[in-house]
Amino acid sequence: MHVIVVGAGIAGATTALALAQEGCSVSIIDAAPSPAMGASFANAGLISPGHCFSWAEPGVMTMAAKSLLGWGDGIGICQPWTPALLRWGALFARESTRERWLANSKAALALASYSRDIQFGTPAIPVDAYGGQHAGILYLYGPDHAPSTHDAALLRGAGEAFAQLDAEQLLQHEPLLRQARVHFSQGVYCPNDGTGDAARYAAACVEHAIRIRQQSV
Repeated sequence: MHVIVVGAGIAGATTALALAQEGCSVSIIDAAPSPAMGASFANAGLISPGHCFSWAEPGVMTMAAKSLLGWGDGIGICQPWTPALLRWGALFARESTRERWLANSKAALALASYSRDIQFGTPAIPVDAYGGQHAGILYLYGPDHAPSTHDAALLRGAGEAFAQLDAEQLLQHEPLLRQARVHFSQGVYCPNDGTGDAARYAAACVEHAIRIRQQSV
């Protein structure tokens, strides 16, 4: 089977590699001359089940309304406001109930954990090819922010290891925070999360897919 993948960002590159590994002939089409030249070039590169909860959380529409009126930040909505955008907004609002947020977050957490375990378990791309590290991630919260009241229950239900840290425990865990200008009041440490360079990973995926195709010819 021959498959055409449109876009050589992180999603397109990983899709192309997975198809090549399954024996498909793959062509990737992208406007740029090399992989990950768009949004994936500066992607955060977090492999983070510990912080993958749904963005459509309870109260998000109030936050969006305040942002539109210039009373706060947190959500940016670009113009023009097309009918398609309004339909998307209605669907987004529908998913922001407590019940839907919990269900969506649980599903996202399960998928992220599965993906993380594949990423670092039997990787097709070695971690040194994209600056990968499986050393945990510390999520920080300032005085006016805090994890959702359900985050801990979701992580615990998924069997994810995590530690909730207060301000003093944060400084003990990461002494460099004593030099920070911003005061962090609490944090969550997820030791099984990881990081990497998304652009380098996309490029490595494309290169590996090409090698698979060349070896099969």
